[in-house]
Amino acid sequence: MNIIISEGLYDKEFVENWTYGFEELKARAAEYPVEKVSESPGSRKRNYSGGSYVAMDTPGCIQVGSSVERQANCGQTMRAITCLMAVCGNIERPGSMISWVLPRQG
Repeated sequence: MNIIISEGLYDKEFVENWTYGFEELKARAAEYPVEKVSESPGSRKRNYSGGSYVAMDTPGCIQVGSSVERQANCGQTMRAITCLMAVCGNIERPGSMISWVLPRQG
């Protein structure tokens, strides 16, 4: 989120017309620069430039499954996914939104 906002890769028109609280989100995301996040306990060193692709390749669909809901921070994870979809303008556009994948047992 920090990369997408700080590099201006977000959908400015969509954010202006359809979101609420973007300035607060922007301020909160700024508290987590890549350097800080990559040094968090338990995190691995990664190439965080992939966040740019999420914003540039639109419309985009985020695929989730039951594993997202089966962890302690599922509410915050889904909130982050929803915020990511919103700042990238991937809500109610053909080819966007969330793709739910059912587990093999249905």
